[in-house]
Amino acid sequence: MDGSSRSASRKICIPRRSGATATNYDFSYVPGTLTITKALLTVTADNATREYGLANPAFTGSVTGFRNGDNASVITGLTYGTVATTASAVGTYAITGSGGTATNYDFSYVPGTLTITKALLTVTADNATREYGLANPGFTGSITGFRNGDTASVISGLVYGSSAVLNSGIGNYAITGSGATATNYDFSYVPGTLTITRALLTVTADNASREYGLANPAFTGTISGLRAGDTASVVSGLAYGTAANTGSAVGSYAITASGGSATNYDFAYVPGTLTITRALLTVTADNATREYGLANPAFTGSITGFRNGDTASVVSGLTYGSVATIASNAGTYAITGSGATATNYDFSYVPGTLTITKALLTVY
Repeated sequence: MDGSSRSASRKICIPRRSGATATNYDFSYVPGTLTITKALLTVTADNATREYGLANPAFTGSVTGFRNGDNASVITGLTYGTVATTASAVGTYAITGSGGTATNYDFSYVPGTLTITKALLTVTADNATREYGLANPGFTGSITGFRNGDTASVISGLVYGSSAVLNSGIGNYAITGSGATATNYDFSYVPGTLTITRALLTVTADNASREYGLANPAFTGTISGLRAGDTASVVSGLAYGTAANTGSAVGSYAITASGGSATNYDFAYVPGTLTITRALLTVTADNATREYGLANPAFTGSITGFRNGDTASVVSGLTYGSVATIASNAGTYAITGSGATATNYDFSYVPGTLTITKALLTVY
């Protein structure tokens, strides 16, 4: 009962009785009163459900206990309500009827239950990029679906992660949120994408030297930038080369690397230098003989060490000489070459010997 008084009643006078007969009696009639009280209607509020942060739905209910063919049309003022507001937290709240009036009825109210369920927040992980062999960056994301002016401060435990580790190969990996809790919210997670790109290896060709006319040496180089414990064994196809060949002249030539490939790396190439140095020609002066008092003969010699089919025609300025003069005494004197030049050669001189013999005197 809601406390409405049931004392209100309607008094109806009972008509005077008549017609009584008895042998020994006459009759006097005193009327009584029939009191008709209000019947009791039971108003039961229907249960309802809504999400946190939404307005309450229109509440309804059912009314039982009508009599004499009456229906809800005899009732006025009946409303349903709850203490729950848009900002009320997840939980259950009573839905109550009140204010009902009807001429012939009192009212009893049975509450229903408003169940406020958690609203849904959508956590979307942001995309991210990193190179192979580096640690994952700090992942971030965005959260949508807040209600009642709530912010991310109502959330605890939210983390973002990926199955990708330091040595994961290049490619795309999901970034997912997890672990979030909030009093008034459930969570839906939309993954982002972590793109692991190739790291850069720097291949630096080592410098090398060789003489003119020889084959190029086996070129080598160094590789820097390997990550995640990788070694040069992950690289294939790498070759070193130069434009210089056996016939190339003295000078400097680039040694370049090319062709390197590796699953998780791109390549940058730093050239080295091949220095082609002069080959050595040996100039050997021929031995010669003359008598004392005569002029030196024309000295000659031989040149060894030519390469690439070169001949003495590539040599200029070569002369042979001796310190011996026409007046030099009998004996031996060095014959030396000097002054030779050639684009691709240096010179080593091996002296020959000038032998000055005694002149012949005739005595008469």
